[in-house]
Amino acid sequence: MDVRFKSNPFRPLSRRFAIAHTPRVGSHLLCEGLLRHGAVVEEFFEVPRLASVCARHGFSTLEAYCDWLLRKFAVGRVFGVSGGVKILAPLALAGEFPDFLADWRFVHLKRLNIVKQGVSEFIALRTGAYKSSKQPIRALGVGDYDNAKILRAINASLAINATWEEAFKLFAIEPLRLTYEELAASPAEVIARAADFLDLRGPPITDGRFLDPPLQRQATSLNAEWEARFREENGEFCALHAPTPGVPT
Repeated sequence: MDVRFKSNPFRPLSRRFAIAHTPRVGSHLLCEGLLRHGAVVEEFFEVPRLASVCARHGFSTLEAYCDWLLRKFAVGRVFGVSGGVKILAPLALAGEFPDFLADWRFVHLKRLNIVKQGVSEFIALRTGAYKSSKQPIRALGVGDYDNAKILRAINASLAINATWEEAFKLFAIEPLRLTYEELAASPAEVIARAADFLDLRGPPITDGRFLDPPLQRQATSLNAEWEARFREENGEFCALHAPTPGVPT
């Protein structure tokens, strides 16, 4: 794909923002809630999605993909994208960063209990169900536990969060910091706080193309069992990198 831009398609937007996160931190819940405040926010720059859209529409340039993206999803000239640090690459290639960085707002969403996050990520990978609206391709049992893969998921999230922090520091960005735990406890309140920070004024998105069935809780007793098992088997690692939130170390 040609990643050169002849012009910057993001300039006509009235509001632009990014939800910075790692997997399994409630990003889908936050983005679902922001629909009620007038913004369609998705992981637009995930490589499989980008490749699929380009193949379907015959796009050969990143600029063509971004043009299509904004025509379809930037309702009311409001555009939000969520994901890991790699979402900055297309914006930099388009000329948004660093020249127009001041026009962007950032929300950093993370999870305090990173072991629960790693377990959830592992389960989502094995079942193929990253959202409750997606039917799992298989059911999991006790025998599916994999310490090494859960540890890999945890380390990946730690690395992504560290990279986001480096980016915030490098570009002097002050994001709104939210946690999965507070979002899960008071979703309406936290989503409203995010919408206020992002200066989202509505009206709510009602177009059925952007609406999915309401999200449901996915965690089961298996999540808690595997978290306890991982902590028991990796005590030194957890003490250093993943203490249980609220428990003195």
